[in-house]
Amino acid sequence: MPKYLVIDNFPAAVVGTDPLHPHCTQGFPEYAQYRGFIPDPARAGHLKDKPKVPYARERFFKDADFIRFSHADDFFKAMSQARVDNSVDRAFRSFLTPDLLILDDLGLHRLTAQQSADLYELILNRHRSSSFIITSNRAIEEWLSLFDDPILGNSALDRLANASYQIVIEGTSYRERLSPHRALLSNHGGD
Repeated sequence: MPKYLVIDNFPAAVVGTDPLHPHCTQGFPEYAQYRGFIPDPARAGHLKDKPKVPYARERFFKDADFIRFSHADDFFKAMSQARVDNSVDRAFRSFLTPDLLILDDLGLHRLTAQQSADLYELILNRHRSSSFIITSNRAIEEWLSLFDDPILGNSALDRLANASYQIVIEGTSYRERLSPHRALLSNHGGD
């Protein structure tokens, strides 16, 4: 394994394309330390800085899963489909292998008994072994009521609460700021 690796055009590792001072994403240096190498992001537009990207991807990052983003509903649909085609272990493993799993929009609706069990197993298996981000529009106090079985819910939430940080974001939604309707109003003097 190389001790020093120049990385380029790899969004899981490099933030932006700063031509003078590129830098790594927040978690990548920690990953690099764990894997035993020093990352050095290439400067944009400087061909001499750039590695043989296909070689690095094929040889060094071949089996690496850094981040997986999934809407909570997509996780539950994947697990449901896996039960139909007998691929539950493979589907479940695909949510366990990334260093970071982002489960977005949990709690849009109450969970069924099977969804509650799947989420519990996911939390149980990732607990203290890999990173997990769960986003929700519900307050954490409301999460227990999402579970079909309160004992299962308490156990899952206890694991999350004792090994996590809660970041509460208040204010208007970023979606409102990105709305085409809002941009149209801004261009015509309204807001």
